[in-house]
Order: sequence, then C-alpha cells, then structure tokens
Amino acid sequence: MLYGVTVGGGVNEVGTIFKFDATTATLTKLHDFTENTGHRPNASLVEASNGILYGTTTTGGNNNRGTIYSFDPGTNTYTDIFHFNGSRNRGGLENNPLKLLPNGFIYCFSAIGGAGNWGNIVKINPADNSVQVVQNLTEGTTNASAASLIGIGDKFYTISYTAGSGFEGSLLEFDPVTDSLRVLFEFDENEASNPTGRLVEVAPGVIQGTTQNSEIFTEAGTVFQYNLNTNEFNIVFEFNQAPLGRTPRRGLLAVSESAYYGFPQAGGSTENGVVYRYNPTTRQVTLVHEFDDKNGSFPHGALIMATNELIYGTTRDGASGNHGIIFSIDPTTDVFTKVLEFDGISKGSRPRPLIQANNGKIYGTTAGGGTDNEGVLYEFD
Repeated sequence: MLYGVTVGGGVNEVGTIFKFDATTATLTKLHDFTENTGHRPNASLVEASNGILYGTTTTGGNNNRGTIYSFDPGTNTYTDIFHFNGSRNRGGLENNPLKLLPNGFIYCFSAIGGAGNWGNIVKINPADNSVQVVQNLTEGTTNASAASLIGIGDKFYTISYTAGSGFEGSLLEFDPVTDSLRVLFEFDENEASNPTGRLVEVAPGVIQGTTQNSEIFTEAGTVFQYNLNTNEFNIVFEFNQAPLGRTPRRGLLAVSESAYYGFPQAGGSTENGVVYRYNPTTRQVTLVHEFDDKNGSFPHGALIMATNELIYGTTRDGASGNHGIIFSIDPTTDVFTKVLEFDGISKGSRPRPLIQANNGKIYGTTAGGGTDNEGVLYEFD
C-alpha cells in the first residue's frame, strides 16, 4: 500500500491524504485537510515503527503557521498534534519534511520562529504523540534540511542552503543523544556556496556533496568533500557549464565505491542538462549523457537505483509535446535509454521524483496532465 498527500484538491480544496492499492490499482481518499487543523501539506509522510503516519502542513492551524499531524491508517484517524505559531517556542514551517531516526523519534527542523526567528528543532515521540522543541536554531544552522540527514557513526549530518554569516550555506552535525545541531563548516562564495541535495559517505568519515555555486562560475556549482577525521574541506570538482553542465541540485547517487551519478539540471552544450559519473578515488568526472529537446530536457527529482540494477530518473521537459520523460542508465555500460514519454494527457506532464515499491514496480506522480490537468499517479514496470 502506498500513502501520499496532495497540496490541493479535496472537499476544501486545501489538500488530502490518499492511499493507492497497487494490487487492485485503486486510489482512495482518506482525509480532507481543513483550515483549522492544517492544510497545504507539501512534504512526504513518515511512518513510525507503530505504523502511524506523520506529516506536516505549511499553513493553517490555530495560527496559520502550519501543523504537525498524525494519521492512523488502521482507523483513518487524523490528529493535529502540534500547531506552529512563529514564536520562540513554536516556530513555523516552510515546506520542511520530517525525518525518522533510529532512536525512534521523529524530527522536524522548522524554518522560522525561535530565538532570532531562525527556526527550531521539534522532536516527536510516536509512543504518545508528544512534541517538544529541543533547540532554537541560529544564523549558522537555520534552514537545515532534516530530509538530507545521513548517519555516520553515532551522529547525523546535513546541510543548509542559506545558513551562515554570508547566507552561503553550512554543513551541520546533529547529535540525537543531546538533540543538538552544530556547524561543522560554513560555505563561502570565494570557494563554494549554497549546498544542495543529498550527502553521501565515499570513505570512512568522508562526506561528499554538491553546491549550486562556485568561486569562478555563479550557478555552475561544485562537488565537495569534508573529512570528519581531519576537519578538512576540499573542492574536488568545479562545474564549468559546458560540457558537464551547471547547477547541481540533487546530490549524488552511490552505485559502487568508484561510481557516483548525478546531474546538473542545466548546462551542457545544448543547455538542457547532463548526467555525469564521478569516481571519488581518482576524482575523475565523466560525461554519461547530454539531454536535448528530443530526448528529454532539464533532469528533475533524484536518481534512484532499481532492483534490476538500472538507474532511473525523470526530466521536467523535452520529448514530444515537451512533457518530460523517464530514462534509465545502465551503470555497467553507461548506456542511456528513454523508456517513457509523458503525453500531457493520460500519462501526465512534468513528472515528480520516482520511488520503487516492494512489488518491484516504480511509481511517481506528475504536476500536470490527466483529465482535469491536475496531475496523475502512474505505475511503471
């Protein structure tokens, strides 16, 4: 069973919770959001160990600053468990998702409110739905991404796109024992700035990620490494628009110890984006595929590694009708294949990120297309 949310629609036109039964291909609406209990959910649901789903809304609630809610799929019971208000103690949201950590608690990094209006960290206990504000964020830790947290040892690491004294972003460490977030490194426009996407561990204690901007080329970006053992930061590759594109935003997908795949969403010789492969040992970057209008343009979302050992991704535009595509890459040969063209009607348009379900099939949604041009939920085998 797949569960999800919509940011609009429903009885009150402010969003719904739905489920999709892949066996019967049946979609069922489970809940209509309201103004009083929160509306406009814009982040994925998180499932706790007890089977209860948790999520956030960006607006609505008692103070119109958003809410945290739980939903029991067994009883279809919706509960608004926390109302943000933008104050020192209750913060507020700007599309920040939740993250379940191995300690069993769920965390949310709010974007506004708290001391200095830099946001705060909210901790949820699924055992009793209690919510606690555990830390007020600062200029150096504001806008931290809970979704990007990766575990290394007993700590977790993430990024902020705009934190720091120059608002150029920061690399952060979160300790779940003390519920504290601290700055490891502040990015600088004179080297690399505005980190984006997911982090990966490429060697013991060595974090790798991407930034959107670089010293030489604004909106070109870099691949960087940070060594937790020595506290050293290094730029390992700088994008220069052509031929390897510019503006990486989703980080890297680890396929093997010597092969990491990513895509700048623009640039390349046709300015439609590329896919590249990076070897962290040799620090060599290889162009895998260059997009064009015919075979998709502007890669969007994150790459995924499917159980058939192929990499899958989507483009926002391109192909017939300019509605985007699903593509695959064979990491053993770097062969690119356009596997599906969206049509703007029954197959939708402008695809969102992909997921692979336990049945081996890939699922996704689109922002447009369908009978009322409100998007579709699709299945790809």
